[in-house]
Amino acid sequence: MIEETLPESLAHQLVEADGCWTLPNADQAHHGVVQYEGKPWNLHRLVYTLVVGPIPDGLVLDHLCCNKACCNPAHLEPVTQSENIRRAFTPDAEQKRHTLFGPVELIEWIGRRISIRFPLDVLAVIRALAKKHERSFNGEVIWALREYAEGHKSEQ
Repeated sequence: MIEETLPESLAHQLVEADGCWTLPNADQAHHGVVQYEGKPWNLHRLVYTLVVGPIPDGLVLDHLCCNKACCNPAHLEPVTQSENIRRAFTPDAEQKRHTLFGPVELIEWIGRRISIRFPLDVLAVIRALAKKHERSFNGEVIWALREYAEGHKSEQ
């Protein structure tokens, strides 16, 4: 399927496992990077652009399979950054991450305070967003949690 979809120069670099297209020996917690036509690309963004078309302005690609190394366009969906973060906290995403990486305890209650332990890739996203939005790290986390809660008021 990869060979039928992508230019040969790119297709021969990829392997398919469990429906995910990755570089050989890819780290599932990180995006692959390749050179294409003399330019460095995040692999998932390049493949999506070649197969589906340009990523709409203001959107990022959510890895529905939770494998950041995957570039299968069927596993990628353009969403807002806040939606991408919200999805990272869903039970389905947690289960997929558990399958890929093992258990990760994200939230621990300490009296009236919450201690949150994020995977390193999520920390990097939150830090980048905090800088972009000119908020503190804690402010960005609180904003994301409020956005998540706002979207789930009807479920309460």
